[in-house]
Amino acid sequence: MRYSFQDAKEIILVATYETLAFHSEYETFGSDKVHERVKGYFAPGYVARILRTLGEDGLVTLDQYDETAPTHYTLSDEGFEAAETLPPLPSLLEGQKLVPAANRTVSLGHNLPEHREIAKAFDEAIELAEATKPNGVSGDEHRTIVSGLKAARELWNAAELTQLQAKVGVIMALEAAQDQLKIAFQMARGSLLVEAIKLFFNSAAKANIF
Repeated sequence: MRYSFQDAKEIILVATYETLAFHSEYETFGSDKVHERVKGYFAPGYVARILRTLGEDGLVTLDQYDETAPTHYTLSDEGFEAAETLPPLPSLLEGQKLVPAANRTVSLGHNLPEHREIAKAFDEAIELAEATKPNGVSGDEHRTIVSGLKAARELWNAAELTQLQAKVGVIMALEAAQDQLKIAFQMARGSLLVEAIKLFFNSAAKANIF
């Protein structure tokens, strides 16, 4: 199969993401590590060229100790965000664009232990948020935070979510509460809850569900 340059950029971006997330011992790595993920589809030199282009786009960062040392790569924060909107690597290599990222859905699997643990942590976070109003947070702001958490919890009760609902309706509500409730929300392990939800969706993406 022949890929357009844009298709190749998306494939190499996701291959870099998967190398960092699942296959690399270190945070930075050579282009050969990325090439291992797409061997048989792209030549090593082409992978290196795409990585340099992704670096120019601000999606990949390049690390080189000196002019003679090999270049190492990793994802920028923007690269993480871009990669997580794309289908998993096997789908991209097969030319499956699927539906737009914001409309792709994931079945939440209410019987999965991970989902039950997140639901329990959600309830604990809401309970603590209702009981705590830090200095500097007005009554209206506090009610908005709690309402946002409850709405996010209702979304988590749904059978499935789109990626947009997950990021805006669930994760952003948690991050807003975490930002405003600060110490109190840390006691409810709010940051761990956010990361658990992100990991849940990333695992679904790896399994070609999301």
